[in-house]
Amino acid sequence: MKAQIESCGNCIIVAVAICLIILFVMISPAYALGSWQVDKQTGCKAWSYNPGKDTTFTWTGECKDGYVEGTGTLQWMEAGETSDKYIGQYFHGREHGKGSFVWVARGARYEGDFVFGLRSGKGAQSFANGERYEGDWTSDLPNGKGVQIWIKGARYEGDFVNGQMHGQGTLTLRNGRAFRGRWESSNYIGL
Repeated sequence: MKAQIESCGNCIIVAVAICLIILFVMISPAYALGSWQVDKQTGCKAWSYNPGKDTTFTWTGECKDGYVEGTGTLQWMEAGETSDKYIGQYFHGREHGKGSFVWVARGARYEGDFVFGLRSGKGAQSFANGERYEGDWTSDLPNGKGVQIWIKGARYEGDFVNGQMHGQGTLTLRNGRAFRGRWESSNYIGL
């Protein structure tokens, strides 16, 4: 009976791990479907991770070998309405280098490093409600050292893995109470 309970406990842990992996895959633009969009005026292509059926764009920079290239401003439009905007460096049709991306509908903004269209390197993401993350990014998720601030006044400073508090860090609540020590998948483990 004890072996069956331990086996069942392992099944639950595996099931939770699989659900978390699926969730990260679903929310990360690195795995989202996308397609090349073409500027009708210049014929220049840019990659969009989440294009709508009426997605278009304008580009103020260079077009090299048929792709958005170099430094400039790319303004996305959905059904003729102004949408997301990127100001910064492009390489072969994708954000690459330093830049600033604004998600107009979400009221969110990221400023920092991009690698082939994904937030990777150092950067800061802020939201209209006042929440903010600043630190290291890999493949569009917080990974490495960073600081997360929530609207309720809580602040976490420490290690992140795949967008979660994981490793050593300190969570300080608005009332000043602090939790220092080890974190795993955003759960406090202790000292």
